[in-house]
Amino acid sequence: MTQAEPTLLFEIQGQVAIVTLNRPTKINAMDGELFDLLEGALRRYSADDSLRCMVITGAGGNFSAGGDMKWFHQMHVDLDTPEHRWAYHFRAYEMMHELTKPIISAIDGYCIASAFNLAIVHTDIRIATTRAKIGLPGPQRGLGIGHYAMPWHNYTGLGNIMYLALTGAQIGPDEALRMGLVNEIVEPEDLLARATELAHIVCEGDPVEVMGLKEFWRTYLELPGGSYMTVANTIRKRLDILKGDAEEGRKAFLEGRAPSWVRKA
Repeated sequence: MTQAEPTLLFEIQGQVAIVTLNRPTKINAMDGELFDLLEGALRRYSADDSLRCMVITGAGGNFSAGGDMKWFHQMHVDLDTPEHRWAYHFRAYEMMHELTKPIISAIDGYCIASAFNLAIVHTDIRIATTRAKIGLPGPQRGLGIGHYAMPWHNYTGLGNIMYLALTGAQIGPDEALRMGLVNEIVEPEDLLARATELAHIVCEGDPVEVMGLKEFWRTYLELPGGSYMTVANTIRKRLDILKGDAEEGRKAFLEGRAPSWVRKA
């Protein structure tokens, strides 16, 4: 009897963590076990200072069909009461929203429902293949608006949001690119290589600056107008304390060498 493959794969390539949802026979549908494993992978990535970028993808030619409907249904059967309806709180997504280190999603095939939130809403760079199918079939499944933040208005306009959210339409990669939901389109065989290449490019930057830029832009988009400089100055002061040598990037450029980023203990 062969041992079953892990439901989630965690691979390290230099400073890049590659996380693969690995339930290909279920189109990588996410149940309680997979959500827990994803949360653990995010904790591992967050805690390891040697890892500076993460790529999330799916096995078997699909990113994910979203939440495992059989699991969700069974949880309601087991846990719903007349006084309280069970709700899953998606801690992994909350962690991604709070994480200061960048995440890239590599999207092939189906990326719908909860997987839309994982890959589109909560990652920082999104690469899709020519056969990607992206959508939110919430109205057709009676899923409601969810119990977690969904700030995807940051990526596209209200008209596109209403079109996708109300119709449950699945769109292809060209339409997703037009809407601003993905950043690049590649052939399926090039997906992981391109996502990993981008991750390594991100790793070449000053990790403190990368952290600060991600924090600033994600925070800025959630603020009322006029307060962005307050946020920028607060973040900048904290980053200046963390930097080992604030001039390293400029010196390396002038000396024609790769920078050696050092973070103060």
